[in-house]
Amino acid sequence: MKLKLFKSDGTEAGDHEVANFPELEEGKGTDALRQVILAVRANKRQGNASTKLRSEVAGSGKKIIAKKVLVLEEPATSEHLNEGAVV
Repeated sequence: MKLKLFKSDGTEAGDHEVANFPELEEGKGTDALRQVILAVRANKRQGNASTKLRSEVAGSGKKIIAKKVLVLEEPATSEHLNEGAVV
């Protein structure tokens, strides 16, 4: 079967004869062939990409999120403290 070869810029580079290649009838099976080619190319990848963990990143050491934020709606007075309110 003759396959067309293309360059990376999209221009045609010629034809290539492939021996023992199954013949596709009227375009049937072209999607399956494409999926096989993509799977083979994906399996050739090295696949060792990773990201750094939080402990591996150089930083300031400052906490990212505070544990607790205290918001007072009204100022605390001695009356509130005598009633058992926690500030």
